[in-house]
Amino acid sequence: MRGCRQAQRRILRHVDHSLPLEERFLLDEHLGLCSECEDLYERSLAVEEALVRLPEPPEGRIEAPIGRHPDRRTRMAVRPDGRSALSRYRTLAAARGLALLEVDIATGRTHQIRAHLAAIGHPLLVDRRYGHRGGWRLVDPRGGLDARLGRTPLHATELTLPHPRTEEVMTFHAPQPADMRYALEVLRVHAAAQRRGHGQVPG
Repeated sequence: MRGCRQAQRRILRHVDHSLPLEERFLLDEHLGLCSECEDLYERSLAVEEALVRLPEPPEGRIEAPIGRHPDRRTRMAVRPDGRSALSRYRTLAAARGLALLEVDIATGRTHQIRAHLAAIGHPLLVDRRYGHRGGWRLVDPRGGLDARLGRTPLHATELTLPHPRTEEVMTFHAPQPADMRYALEVLRVHAAAQRRGHGQVPG
């Protein structure tokens, strides 16, 4: 039973609290019906958005096994004796050397996206555990509030999993949270100003 509760928490962590309330209640209800949540978690698929330093190439796949870090037990790490893990990413938007990635995880390992992005040298923009920053701030050149991030900028936009009784495939969506949305807006303002400074027409 303890394993089932842990699996439920891992699934729900993929879904941001900005998920519409009725959909979150529906997801909670379906998870409550499930007696084999570990299996349900293994069969779930998540699409997440992440803010990172612009990766090269801007699109790719990370196929590397993940296991417990040998020294820091609260962290996961890419290691040869870990469990197989596959993440696919593509750049949705880029500005000032930063990128918004869409990450499709084909496996559901603990901290998979954070560990995989750190392994290729592009940890989340704010990530005390896998990166180097505890916070991020960017001045709004329009005179508005500064864009600030005080948490890991990782957000589950879509979660797909089978209904535990009927096996019907269910997909849940959640809108981008306000802090990430505003950070991207300010980044785009900076990028447009930079292009104008180089005589380019903003796209």
